Amino acid sequence: MNEALRVELLNRYEKQSEMTRKANEANDPSLWDFQLCKDDTQYLKKVVQKNGWPTISMVGQDGAQAAWQLLQLADDDLGFQAHCLELMKALPQGEVMLFNIAYMEDRVRKGQGRPQLYGTQHTMAGDSITALPIEDVENLDKRRLAMGLEPFEKEQEQVKNLESQSS
Repeated sequence: MNEALRVELLNRYEKQSEMTRKANEANDPSLWDFQLCKDDTQYLKKVVQKNGWPTISMVGQDGAQAAWQLLQLADDDLGFQAHCLELMKALPQGEVMLFNIAYMEDRVRKGQGRPQLYGTQHTMAGDSITALPIEDVENLDKRRLAMGLEPFEKEQEQVKNLESQSS
């Protein structure tokens, strides 16, 4: 395991989390540090170029999750997100959490203007949170189950609970 890489990924994720928490608690988008996101994206690009996608065996489950969280905030570089998604999909079972692939698949599709596959991406309209368009809704829960996600209806109940808590 590459402990130094794991620690760096965790530290960067912690800074991102703190920034996000402060901006959300204050309901103040001006607290969002876009330069931090860009710096982390550049760092992650160097990591991926040198080592490939940070796998569980390479950086531990927490380090792999931290890398994925940093990638989530790289929306200004859709090409990089799509590249990392393909790297994650090509990994042997157990090297990446399947739900991370599902969320990134939907995030990339959202960025490309395509319907999502797993129903993980939502939009906020007023006080209402709604799932973005989903491809092949009839098989949605089968796809979600295969990726370790709970049924869509159950997730929507949780989203509604969050909605009512924020009102």
